[in-house]
Amino acid sequence: MASGEGTNEIILGILLTAIGFGSIILPVPVVCCGFAIFGPILFFVGLYKLLRAPQQPVTYFPSGYPPSGYPPAPYAPPTYAPPQPPPAPAPAAPSRTCTSCGSENRGDAKFCTSCGAPF
Repeated sequence: MASGEGTNEIILGILLTAIGFGSIILPVPVVCCGFAIFGPILFFVGLYKLLRAPQQPVTYFPSGYPPSGYPPAPYAPPTYAPPQPPPAPAPAAPSRTCTSCGSENRGDAKFCTSCGAPF
């Protein structure tokens, strides 16, 4: 039951009523007549809210389950996949020597990485 459905008012109304009538009946230094008057009023306001609140359907299972009306999912046992070997490294491309500066470059390079000259 949510607190907006009148439960707070009911609990507070009972508490105020008990304090109000207790202060009137028992010999205490402070008499709280207002609690004895407004406690029952607050209690009845809470009851009114509780009776006027829309009723929530009761669910007996967590919300992660599929809603009713759908067939249950078929059971599938977990499958075992053997570990795969790591992929073989790609063959290294032959290196190229730049004709203008003489630096070594990758074999698939279109320009020299040192001076920028085209191959």
